Amino acid sequence: MGFIEDGCDKNDYISNVHGAFYWIANLGNLPWKSCWMANTTAITRPLGLQIAKEAAAFSRLATEKVIPRIQQARSNRGKVSNGNRDMLDHFIDMRGPSGEPATVTEIIAEVGNLLAAGADTTSVAVKAVLAPILKHPARYHRLQNEIDCARATAASEKGENHVLTFNDIKDLAFLGACIKEGTRLHPSLVYQLPRKAPAEGFDIDGYFIDSTATVGTSAVAYNRCQAIFGEDADKWRPERWIEGEGNTIDRIKEMDKNLATFGFASRTCIGRNLATLELFKFIAQLLIRYDVELVDPDKALDVRSLWFAEIYNMQIKLKLRS
Repeated sequence: MGFIEDGCDKNDYISNVHGAFYWIANLGNLPWKSCWMANTTAITRPLGLQIAKEAAAFSRLATEKVIPRIQQARSNRGKVSNGNRDMLDHFIDMRGPSGEPATVTEIIAEVGNLLAAGADTTSVAVKAVLAPILKHPARYHRLQNEIDCARATAASEKGENHVLTFNDIKDLAFLGACIKEGTRLHPSLVYQLPRKAPAEGFDIDGYFIDSTATVGTSAVAYNRCQAIFGEDADKWRPERWIEGEGNTIDRIKEMDKNLATFGFASRTCIGRNLATLELFKFIAQLLIRYDVELVDPDKALDVRSLWFAEIYNMQIKLKLRS
């Protein structure tokens, strides 16, 4: 796509995605306003809500990349020329209830979900995990040492050129604790998915919620509940997730069960396992290869709600380790 080669937001793809999500987050629950807001340039442009332009640009990106692959796959009867299958190949292979192939529109929709929902959410999570670690040198060095030990063990068993796999690092206690704690305090998604109240209504903390109400739960608020995560629930303390460093194993299981970062029940994020793998792998590999510092450790994170809680202007310095 050209981001790395050109060192910039190629064709404004990233800003277009962010602009579209800003619109979606603000008007998703007000569909009756969407039509006139999207088509009244005099109103939308000063507000930065150029949804038509941004949505069209994103659609063009998906279409340009996807249609040639669909044509190639179907002309080859599903066989991939280089032998390597990726997620797009699986989308192309999708079938409906009666066995009919997925339409081009359906395939592009899945690609759009992957590009829009699967990139920024993980990017936000990486920054949410790294930012507090980089402000606490002792914990930073503890984490780096833990990862270095895992690297040394893997190298002794599998050779010096072995690249750490998820299985090599998935049981690292402090790495796992830092990932849970960072994403607990700053979940990637801050948009409250709507739910209908039960027919009989219900009470919350003395307030009666009528059956006609549409309700939602904030992961940000839920993840800071003192009854679940302790009196210091607003504080970044990764040790709360480690047995013997402040909590019992039963307490940790209770926190795990109530962690709202990836949602609950039918609204659980389907990308949870992939996101977890990406976080473990990226952070471990980053700290193996580089010493990392914040350019300005005292600067507060610049956060903007775009359906996901995007973190801007987090500048870091990297120094290659020997």
